[in-house]
Order: sequence, then C-alpha cells, then structure tokens
Amino acid sequence: MARNQMLIVVSQDAPKAYPGQNAITSTLADNGGVVRRSLLTDGSDIALMDRQLTALLKAPGNIYYAPVASGTLPDQRRDPASKNPGQAHIGTWKVAYDLEAAREWLFAQRRP
Repeated sequence: MARNQMLIVVSQDAPKAYPGQNAITSTLADNGGVVRRSLLTDGSDIALMDRQLTALLKAPGNIYYAPVASGTLPDQRRDPASKNPGQAHIGTWKVAYDLEAAREWLFAQRRP
C-alpha cells in the first residue's frame, strides 16, 4: 500500500478515524510511501479548502493527507454542543465530496 496513490481527508475531531489515519500514514511513510500533509483550516469554507488541497496535491508524493481543522465543519458550527461521536466523521464526507481538487485528482489517476 505504501506505493499506492492515496488522498485522505479526515476531521481532527473524528474519534477513531483521525488517530487511525495518523497511524496508517506514519506506517506507510516508514515503508516507503511519500506522505504529504496539510491542514485544511476551515471545514466550512469549501473554496479555501479547495485552494489548500490544490497546493498540497502539487507537492511530489503518492499519499496526500489532509485533516480538517477541529471544530470547523458546518455540522459542528451549527451544533457545537453535540455529543454525537459521528458528527465530525460524517461531516467530513459532506465537505470532501465538494472539493473539486479531490475529484480532479481522483479522476486523473491511472493504473500503473
């Protein structure tokens, strides 16, 4: 897997996914993957996240890891007192699908 092309978008508030992706990307790097990381600073601003992701994807590498900053997803801002542990995890999907840079990167991939 360390040689595969990957794009990972996860909320820093996803209680299982974020620590899991941190561990996975570290292991992939230890096994030869070239991991590039960049924090998406505002999960409620698709245009900003798209610019940040575009910049990340220009870096040489094969694994692109883009966590979304804590507390910034639209669902979190609408209901900051929520105790739903899945709010950030599912909320990440809602914004990640709107990132044009992610779609362009995905559809540009070809089998080796």
